Amino acid sequence: MLIFVGPTASGKTTLMRLLCRKIRERGGKCVYFVSSPFGGPAYFITILLSKVLIYAYKLDEALNRKKRLAVLEIVNPRLLSRVLPLLITVDLIFKVVQQAVFTVLEKVGFTLLVEDYYPQMIADHLAYYKLYRSDSKTLRSLITLEQRIFYRYATKARNATCIHVYAEEVTRVLRGLKRSRGSLGMGGFYNNVVRNLLPRTVCEYVGLNTRLIIVNGESS
Repeated sequence: MLIFVGPTASGKTTLMRLLCRKIRERGGKCVYFVSSPFGGPAYFITILLSKVLIYAYKLDEALNRKKRLAVLEIVNPRLLSRVLPLLITVDLIFKVVQQAVFTVLEKVGFTLLVEDYYPQMIADHLAYYKLYRSDSKTLRSLITLEQRIFYRYATKARNATCIHVYAEEVTRVLRGLKRSRGSLGMGGFYNNVVRNLLPRTVCEYVGLNTRLIIVNGESS
């Protein structure tokens, strides 16, 4: 398995798509996935909560375009603090189920390329834990459990590699503007630390083979 991590708009998905195409052209079997933090069931929970808040407070419908947890952070951070243990638990369970599916796919001969996955999930959970519930023993235990699960995977999966994709800041801003049609989107700290430094640190911490790829140019 190749796990792609890195900041937003650095080219992770593009690289996965190109690599998967090359593997298939050579007769191999390849699939790629985007496994974002707070995805799957956790995503639908946050969507439901955000819709309820927008309706209850009669807020601007423009908030519907905010990504996932952004509405909760803006409108009712106290509510987010209370539901965070649930969201992180659901997110972890979803990743464990994904891991079981990925293991089956690898056993039948597929090469797996996965964007974000455990490293980014752990990084996001750490960031939200520190921001909203730094005193929560439950969250601390959950994040420790995540790290242990990923460590066990890293020690067993000899061929697994973490690919850290990085693009210069100008390239990422141009891509981000193109994607969001003029909105800058992610904040600097989140993009540079939580999506860039922390996931790579997690990969290295568990002993996963880690490689850096630097993408230059807006069209790369």
